[in-house]
Amino acid sequence: MSHESCEYCANRLRQAKQIAEKDYTWEGGETTTSVVHTYQQDSATGIWPIDVEIRQQGARVTTQAGDEIYGAAPATSTLWVEVGRRDTQWLIVGAGTRESNVG
Repeated sequence: MSHESCEYCANRLRQAKQIAEKDYTWEGGETTTSVVHTYQQDSATGIWPIDVEIRQQGARVTTQAGDEIYGAAPATSTLWVEVGRRDTQWLIVGAGTRESNVG
């Protein structure tokens, strides 16, 4: 669902591949999202900027031996997400904090 230019998406995919390649275990981290604000479509790019609230449960990553190498407490954050369409499909063009995306 992500566009090849979405750095945030590429980083998450890279992280998932590393966990799988090293045969680590990811536990928890269930995530829910909700759109909290939709901005006007950018006429030049056709992109719709939206604010998305993300709620993630605590998570941890462990090695095969059971050693924890990553742990995260439950967290709620809001991301600025740029959404576009390619043919009949929605895709994420970019994501980050609102401050990093608005001049």
